[in-house]
Amino acid sequence: MKRNRITLPIFESMEHCSGSTGIPLSVLKVAKRAGCPAFISGSRIDLAVLLKWYFAQSSDAHDLPKGFTSWRAFREKIDALLRKSTLDRVEGDSMSVSEGKRQVAIAMGCVLNEQKRMEQELPPIVVGMDAVGIHRELKKFHSDSVGKWRAEFEKVGKPEVEG
Repeated sequence: MKRNRITLPIFESMEHCSGSTGIPLSVLKVAKRAGCPAFISGSRIDLAVLLKWYFAQSSDAHDLPKGFTSWRAFREKIDALLRKSTLDRVEGDSMSVSEGKRQVAIAMGCVLNEQKRMEQELPPIVVGMDAVGIHRELKKFHSDSVGKWRAEFEKVGKPEVEG
């Protein structure tokens, strides 16, 4: 009894191979750069050679992240984390790094503005005062500034309310 062998196709291009098999173009490009012998005369690809080469490249379940037994389990974990992150953002429990940086920059701008205000307004006020009077004015400016800084920094990490 003679068994029929199935022969796998030779594709004319990476795009054709990717479209027919679902193998991402990025995987094909990496394989070609890595010297996979499946690439023959230009961009033609022998699928049988490609598959043998690909599965021979990696041991250890194709470098699964530690703690996972399949790529499906890994993908499900990533999907769950992304859904949780999205939910946290919607509920206001988290924000993007760029939004956090933006809010900190606004708060720091308040600090710098108050410092500039003190540099401009304090000298004319304290001219001719004794040390006790200068100290009292400095404490007053400092107290006012700290209140403004605190108010700005308390906003950091909270979602911006649109009015």
